[in-house]
Amino acid sequence: MVLSKVKKGVNVKILSFDKGLKHKTIMTGLGILPGDAIQVIAPSFLGSPLTLKLTDGETVALRLSEACLINVEELN
Repeated sequence: MVLSKVKKGVNVKILSFDKGLKHKTIMTGLGILPGDAIQVIAPSFLGSPLTLKLTDGETVALRLSEACLINVEELN
């Protein structure tokens, strides 16, 4: 599954970045790392960014074009 398809309130684990993601250093700088658990706080609405809560409690927004290049798995 890709991050852009995750629904509000769902916790996921980041598995990997797709090869098409050009800004991997920006992702790691934001704290979005493979192996981390994150939660989708607010889904994209009419093209606006996806809002995520990281494991350290930080909140970040991510473009859908980038979120669709991040592979995740749902956590129970």
